[in-house]
Amino acid sequence: MNRAAPIGLFDSGIGGLTVARELIWRLPAEALLYVADTAHVPYGGRSVDELCHLASSITRWLEAEGCKLVVVACNTCSAVALEACREVVDVPVVGVIEGGARAAGAAWRGGTVGVIATAATVASGAYPHALQALQPGLPVAQVACPRFVPLVEAGRLSTPDAVSAVCDYLAELPLAQLDALLLGCTHYPFLAPLLRMRTEERTQLIDPAFETARTVAAWLHDTGAAAAGPGAHRWCATGSADSLRLVNQLCFGGRLAAPEEIGALAVPAPA
Repeated sequence: MNRAAPIGLFDSGIGGLTVARELIWRLPAEALLYVADTAHVPYGGRSVDELCHLASSITRWLEAEGCKLVVVACNTCSAVALEACREVVDVPVVGVIEGGARAAGAAWRGGTVGVIATAATVASGAYPHALQALQPGLPVAQVACPRFVPLVEAGRLSTPDAVSAVCDYLAELPLAQLDALLLGCTHYPFLAPLLRMRTEERTQLIDPAFETARTVAAWLHDTGAAAAGPGAHRWCATGSADSLRLVNQLCFGGRLAAPEEIGALAVPAPA
């Protein structure tokens, strides 16, 4: 194995950069190759067949570019397309569901765990299944939040419509009983300040990106695949790279390299 090879990541847009950010902080010697599938964002309303087709196509491309590991930095694809991705490549493929569920389960104190996610992730039941496998009988309340991803992709993080969306969706949860609120989409941490304002102090906000970075770090250690550094990163978009440029300024202080527009790697499969 080439230890200097990059770690590949992908998401429908900029959401997976929350995972990339954790990897940069925890593993500064590693090179990252990130793909934002902006040609097909958002993923949350697409069919399982479409998601498997899009996700496996990007995973194959990342392997072809020399990645030693692929992180499906998207809850929706982790929920419904993880095995499809693993079937088409020889490198390991890691999702974000298991780590997020593990962290939320650890925060449970007898109340309820809330999950906010895309419609596809909620419909999959991936988080309730993973949580109850860890803690049988754990109460889970889920809400699909389709307005969140377009708001984040447009950089409208503290606008009145963002506040309205947060208030509307969280009103569907038993806020007084929440031990944890699991941010079941990698876009949602960008809205964490608004989410924090609408939740109780006792409620922990769970970002699966942190646990995913821990999983990657453990794999690198266990396999002897850790790079010596320094890591050089690439940021790619299958459509417009405008959202990548925006989040570079908002969250990375403009330190990221200029994004590449690589063109669509797949077209959605017929519904």
